[in-house]
Amino acid sequence: MVVSVAYRLAPEHKFPAAHDDARASRRWLIAKARELGGDPRRLAIAGEDAGANPAANVALRACAERVTQPLHQLLIHPIAGSDLTTASYGATLRVRPIGLAAMRWRFRHLFEDAETIKDHRIDLVARDDWRRVAPATIVLAEIDPLRSEGEALAEALEAAHVPVNCWVYDGVTQGFFGLGVLVTKALFAQGDAADALSKAFMSDRRG
Repeated sequence: MVVSVAYRLAPEHKFPAAHDDARASRRWLIAKARELGGDPRRLAIAGEDAGANPAANVALRACAERVTQPLHQLLIHPIAGSDLTTASYGATLRVRPIGLAAMRWRFRHLFEDAETIKDHRIDLVARDDWRRVAPATIVLAEIDPLRSEGEALAEALEAAHVPVNCWVYDGVTQGFFGLGVLVTKALFAQGDAADALSKAFMSDRRG
């Protein structure tokens, strides 16, 4: 069973509206899972780009509240840091569709002020409370300003002894994941993501 969550979007609804909605959606789904034919103990969470950041925060919040962790986190080129001078930002100054200029434009519309990007909910790579979060799969594009912080997030998870797979797909840009009709590597990435989720559910012993 797949539940696709619609959360409030910027610029009409600035940070942290999407994060608040992600938390509320998880609470709703846990309450309604059995009614929908699911198991509230057996949930995985996934998100892409800006949506991957609230997804990771759901797992972190579950730790803080000492409630059941998701079985797995699937994070597709997540926004995970506040440093716009990383190697991948430097390598994508003029890249389309998303390069440094486009990311700056997005952040101007997402945050009330420039300093908000350093909020601990956005700057995931600076956090040190990953130890009990769910195993993760991180899907990254080679030609993406977010690649370096995605790799740094994988390193932070590994340092906290959290099982993590981090896959970088060469020759593709941010947003490739949903373009399977046009981009062959998107099909590989989708298959790898599905395989990771399938293994997470099959290895869980709560069912």
